[in-house]
Parts: sequence; structure tokens; C-alpha cells
Amino acid sequence: MRTITLLIFAFASASVGLSSQQGTTTSAEVSRALVGMGSQLWTDRRDAVEATTRLLQSRQSASDAEQIRLGLVRLLSSENVQTRIRAKRHAHGAGTTATDAEEYSEYYASLVRTVAGLRDPRSIPALLGAAGSGGMATRGVAHFGRMALDPVVNQIKGSNAHLSAGAVFVLRDMLAFRTVTDADSHSKIKSVLLYALNRPEEEIKEAAIGAVEYLDDRDDFIPELTSIADSDPIKIEGVTSKDQENRGTVYPVRRSARSLLLKIANHELPVVDQAVRP
Repeated sequence: MRTITLLIFAFASASVGLSSQQGTTTSAEVSRALVGMGSQLWTDRRDAVEATTRLLQSRQSASDAEQIRLGLVRLLSSENVQTRIRAKRHAHGAGTTATDAEEYSEYYASLVRTVAGLRDPRSIPALLGAAGSGGMATRGVAHFGRMALDPVVNQIKGSNAHLSAGAVFVLRDMLAFRTVTDADSHSKIKSVLLYALNRPEEEIKEAAIGAVEYLDDRDDFIPELTSIADSDPIKIEGVTSKDQENRGTVYPVRRSARSLLLKIANHELPVVDQAVRP
């Protein structure tokens, strides 16, 4: 609880600092929203985000709009931490009610969507911190293309497997939507995907295989994929299929590698959903 309180206090202090720097130019509505973002109650923070969304859609002064954007980015950064704290509590059986968890999840997703929609380069670290939450965050980072590549690579090489896997999904989106096309970046992407394929964690390997599929020169990865398909050690014992037939031991990463090798052999192009283009 102390960790959450300190995080919210730090956010509130930063928000108040922004308001004081702007003096009387800050509108009352914007000021209230910024204060609400610093509340210890997540429901107050949710209401503040809804208010700022409406404010951004209306005519605001340049200084007010800037404070709103910075406030939302900072809020997502602090909410990323609280989301991980909530997940740990849930894992230890100390979570909140199912209804509260679902409503908080909806609020968090709405915040991610709002920050991604800002298209503000300053949001890259915050969106990367949310990359494990799904496509809204990963596409939000992928939108920035080469500008975001180094932070993405650094996160892939980090110690948090979930965040690393999320960053690999960002690379997949960059490749799928061709937001990074220069030769140097392409070389860097291939290098870090090779690194990811050799990480021990299943979710990172699976994400890397999914990203390799979108490379134009994915044939270069055939030797590595073949090695994984033959000998990856990750296994799940006693898997039962939908028809309740016990399938015994399953090697999930091997299966994914074989699937991609088959697509490569058949010259099967990956599917790119243009409807969700960043």
C-alpha cells in the first residue's frame, strides 16, 4: 500500500507543479482533472481521464492541452506499476473483487487507448510499460517507427519477461505495418529477434516467432527455427484436448516453430489487418 501511495503522491506533486508553473492560465476544469489524476482512488483517476478526454475534444489553450497530455502520460506510467502490483496480489490470493478487477481493467485499457491516441513521442516509455496489455499499446509504440526502436530493443533485453515479450510484439507491429523500413533498423530488428529466440522464457520465444513471420527475409531464420522445432526444451505435461483426450507432453515452442517453417515452405504470406493499422 505504501508503494502505491508514494506513486500517487509523486504523480499528484508533478501535476500540481505543472499547474503552478502555468499560474492563472490553467482552466478550472483542467486543474480539477489534474488533481483527480493524482487521487489514491482509481475510480477518481478514471473519472479524471474521462474528463480530460472530453476536454481534449473541445477547444483548449495550448498550455492547457499540454498539461493534459503530460498528465495522461504520467498517469499511465504510474498506472503501469499499480497494474503489476494488482497482478501480484491476485497471484497470492489477495486481489479485490471480480467486479472491481474487471472495471479497473476497463479503465486501464481506456487509459492506454487515450495515451496511444495522443501520438506524442513522450508517451513511448509509458506505452512500452503497457506493452504486455495488448495491441493498443504495441501499435501505439509501433506508430513512432525508428524513433521508438532503441527503447523497444532495450526493453526486450530487460529482465522482466512479460515486458520483454510485449516489446517483441511491438517489433511485430513495426514489421507488419512497415513503420520501420531502413536497412540499419532492419538489421537491428533481426539481431534482437535472434536474441529473443534464444531467451529461455516461453512467452518471449513465442512472440519472437510471431515477429519473424513478418520479415521479408524470414528465410534467414530457417536454421534457428529448425533447431527450435527439433529441440526446444520447454514442455507442458499432461495436456488435455477439448475432446478430453490426454495428449501427454506438449512442446509449445517447437509447435510454433514448425508452424512457421511450414508457412515459409509454402510461401504463405502473413495476415496484416489494415483495420487496426497504427
